[in-house]
Amino acid sequence: MKKIMVLLLLSSSLGTQAQSTQAQSTQNLFLLGKIWGLVKYFHPALATGRIDWDEELIRILPTYPFLPKKTLNDSLLAWIGKLGPIPTCPACSDTLLQGARQKPDFSWITHNNGLSSALQKKLLFLIHNRNITEQYYLQFISEDGITLPLSQHEKPYPQITYPDNTIGLVCLFRFWNAIEYWYPYKYGLPLPWDEVLKKFIPRMQKEQTRQQYNRDVQEMLAAIEDSHGWIQWPPSADVEGKYILPLTVKYVGRRWVITSLLNDSLKENIQPGDLLDSIDGTALNTLAEELIPLTPSSNPASGMNKLSFRITHTHNPKSRLAITRQDNHPASLLVPNKIPNFFLPPDLTPPYFSYAKDSAFCLLDGDIGYINMGKLKRADSLKFTALIARTKGLIIDTRQNQDESNGTGAGDLIGRLILPPAHDFMRFSSAARTYPGVYRLTPPSDAEFPAGVDFYPNKIAILINENSMSVGEFLAMAYKKAPKAQLIGTPTSGADGNVTYMTLPGAAIIQFTGLGVYHADGSETQRTGIHPDITVPQTLHGYQTQKDEQLDKALEWLQQ
Repeated sequence: MKKIMVLLLLSSSLGTQAQSTQAQSTQNLFLLGKIWGLVKYFHPALATGRIDWDEELIRILPTYPFLPKKTLNDSLLAWIGKLGPIPTCPACSDTLLQGARQKPDFSWITHNNGLSSALQKKLLFLIHNRNITEQYYLQFISEDGITLPLSQHEKPYPQITYPDNTIGLVCLFRFWNAIEYWYPYKYGLPLPWDEVLKKFIPRMQKEQTRQQYNRDVQEMLAAIEDSHGWIQWPPSADVEGKYILPLTVKYVGRRWVITSLLNDSLKENIQPGDLLDSIDGTALNTLAEELIPLTPSSNPASGMNKLSFRITHTHNPKSRLAITRQDNHPASLLVPNKIPNFFLPPDLTPPYFSYAKDSAFCLLDGDIGYINMGKLKRADSLKFTALIARTKGLIIDTRQNQDESNGTGAGDLIGRLILPPAHDFMRFSSAARTYPGVYRLTPPSDAEFPAGVDFYPNKIAILINENSMSVGEFLAMAYKKAPKAQLIGTPTSGADGNVTYMTLPGAAIIQFTGLGVYHADGSETQRTGIHPDITVPQTLHGYQTQKDEQLDKALEWLQQ
């Protein structure tokens, strides 16, 4: 009995010691990650590109986590000292911090975290004598006082051999510091950003497999809760599955409704409006619960909307589907899956609302004009201008986002026809290129949306829902300034502003919001979305009975 007790006590002691060692390792790496990122964006010596800061990190990672406190401080001082003396910067000042919408928090340097006074002094001196010239790891796109940071010169490390005890931390530190200094909405994150770093250090410290690494990167990106967040992996990564189901779905009324078929041979057994209950024996709601933590989304409705793109991916060439037909009869069938040769978004518009799906604009009963922003092109300007002149009311549908590729978007042309001369509706928050971490608000602006002399005098219904994202939200904000406009539908995606990109190890390309957008009074749009004046959810019954309830409400309101 005594031997058993001794073994139990020894086992408990070893377990406690292991936990203590891991906690100290995580704390050491936490400070290293913050210092590495601070030096990356602030030190003048790294602006030239002659020093590979990734490789410097990789070189010290194997031994660094287990250094005692005194050795750790001396090691970090020597590490930074290798970059050479930091020249004084007479032009550096803190005036940019005054009135900033977001500013960096350097309290961790002097907080009780084990950094020596010499190291603290070194880091604070670097901040006050930071690089204010070009950045090596960033380029800035600036226009009209607005600055968007874009990542550059980040090594992709396309080939990773697993298990790996360094590349996961390189990925984490690179991404975490990009958000720390170049994400306009960091202040609003639900989990403090320092806690995210601490959370992922043990997980990224030793990646065992490619699949585990890919999942951790997806969950890491999802932590910023940004519907602009997206990852493009190399095709060989096969992260989401090699195949897709031969159909598309949308989450409506807490069920997954089939919106379109990608294989005509299925029409005898499946119809749009049927419900998809399970794939290969797994309920879709269970799949959704597993995928939501890996899905960057600004709010729950946007997250389920984004899952429509993801949930039909599979690793299987065939799938057994359980469906519920519209007459409530269950059915089970085996379907062949497809290998997509391009990014295939689901058809999120009910196929029976043909004018919303196919037409850029048309005239509805009662001389009500309908404009679908997802299809409208600049080449149609004369036609839709003539159409609007004939109307007694107008519906502008932003639920299919404006296609701005190749300068074909016509959102500004609609603005010219409906907006009054004074229509400031928004403010940007953009990066201060000479002070990493600072984002400043611009004055209230009309974003150079043109206004006509004779603006539209009649009522305007602007349709919005969770599929209205970025440019769709921006247009809804602008058009709401029309004198007789109302927003009808459900809140938008909550991801406004231009996106920025970054390469992560494993040759993954990620994107997230890089430019902040606010209402003219400074209130939030990110995560909250644009809210309707008249709330009308699309119900499952309405969908299955071919009723666009949001558009029906718009027609009702216009005809009152």
